[in-house]
Amino acid sequence: MCVFFGFITNNNNNNNNNNNNNNNNNNNNKKKKKKKKKKKKKKKKKKKKKKKKKKKKKKKKKKKKKKKKKKKKKKKKKKKKKKKKKKKKKKKKKKKKKKKKKKKKKKKKKKKKKKKKKKKKKKKKKKKKKKKKKKKKKKKKKKKKKKT
Repeated sequence: MCVFFGFITNNNNNNNNNNNNNNNNNNNNKKKKKKKKKKKKKKKKKKKKKKKKKKKKKKKKKKKKKKKKKKKKKKKKKKKKKKKKKKKKKKKKKKKKKKKKKKKKKKKKKKKKKKKKKKKKKKKKKKKKKKKKKKKKKKKKKKKKKKT
């Protein structure tokens, strides 16, 4: 009977050892798989970062071109503003000296007088032309009488 008990205890020990080994192996395998997955994720992140860096370089080139154009425009605007201020001051002085309101009243009176004079002159010219024609006819008759 002792022999039988010995077999039973040995089998139990072997089974326990096998189970422990299997559990250890399974745990080790799970850890290895987890580590591999993490490495893959890191590689993907690195690829995304490289793409972003390329885009940033392109944007920097565009910004440099825009800055040059803005500087030229600012210089032109400053010169124009100075000229406009001088012109406004001169215009204000001229308006005060001229006083256009008084001149308009005088012009209206003169126009009415001129229209009346023109009508009288036309009538006088017509009368003078008729008198000249009569004088020419008389001269011709005198010449004929002398010949006879």
